[in-house]
Amino acid sequence: MSESEAKGAEIKSEEGRVVVSITSMRREGDQVCMEGNLMGSWEAKMYMTPEAAVKMGKIMLNRSFIGFILALPCILRRRKKSSGAE
Repeated sequence: MSESEAKGAEIKSEEGRVVVSITSMRREGDQVCMEGNLMGSWEAKMYMTPEAAVKMGKIMLNRSFIGFILALPCILRRRKKSSGAE
């Protein structure tokens, strides 16, 4: 497992800095609990309410994002191929 995979799912800024790294997600009661790091330093437990989860779902329901999800296997295969060629 690479160092990047061990850290979790990273969300980066335009400059390439890690803003949020999520290492786990689970249900806690009526909320989603996410654990990870903020700005690469501060460990954090973050909670998403059911209302926020619905908003997140609505944000992701657009052609661009759905197209990205459908293309993901091809994108990952292409990236794996190009990194293996180096």
